[in-house]
Formats: sequence, structure tokens, C-alpha cells
Amino acid sequence: MTQITGYTRLFGILADPIQQVKTPQALNALMARVGYDGVLVPLHARAEDLAAVVGGLKLLRNLGGLIVTVPHKTAMVDLCDEVSESARLIGAVNTIRRATDGRLVGEMLDGHGFVAGLRQNGIEPEGRSAYLAGAGGAANAIAFALAQAGI
Repeated sequence: MTQITGYTRLFGILADPIQQVKTPQALNALMARVGYDGVLVPLHARAEDLAAVVGGLKLLRNLGGLIVTVPHKTAMVDLCDEVSESARLIGAVNTIRRATDGRLVGEMLDGHGFVAGLRQNGIEPEGRSAYLAGAGGAANAIAFALAQAGI
């Protein structure tokens, strides 16, 4: 792991509960391997505290961004300074980057990742049908991406 200094970019993953997340281990190893001076830390935030937590994080000048997971994806739409058109239509955010002017900009990538995974495995969704179980932020994002891909 990279030595953490005053130059290190801070990234967080927001969840409740937080113990199940594996993303910090994978991304911290990747950042170290490529020589990126950053660290991803798990941030356990309860739903009722989310607005206050995000408000505090906005004040951190070394915050690079956030990953958002259960149960905060839908609530984050209203807590970002800006969201992409697709995140607005989906009604959920799972990735937030800090813009150069300090704004938190939200995006929803779950659906993009799902469709990319299909294509990497030789499955072109266009013209097919799909059964999708679920009604949360990730399910909405996958449904949106599948529709964009021609299902």
C-alpha cells in the first residue's frame, strides 16, 4: 500500500452495513500497482446520517470521489451537486467524482457494467428479451442500460 501523505487523494465507499464490501481491497491494490497516490476507505454511514456525512465530505479538499452502495444509491441523487442525465432518469447514483470546482458529480454505472459484462462474454443484448428481478438502484440501472442496448 502507498504511504499516505498530504498529497494522497481520498476516496470513500459509503454503505450500511459496510463490513461486506470488497472494493477497497481491490482498488487499493490497483492504485498501489499503478503508482496512483490515492486510498479508498470504507465509510459506514446510516441512512438518517447520510446528508450530514456527505455535507462533511464535501468540505474535504483532498476528496477525489465516492462509491455508493446499499442502501444509499437513490438518496445520493439529491445530495450530489450535479448528476448525469442517465442517473437522473434511473433515480440512483453509485459513483461520484469531485469536479475541479469542488462540485460532487454523480453517475450510475451499474447498468453500463452489466451490459459490458454481457458483451465481453459474447452476448449481444440487442433484439433479445430479459427477465430482471429487483427494484433497487442497481436493478433500475440495469433495466435502463438493457433498454438502451436494444432489449
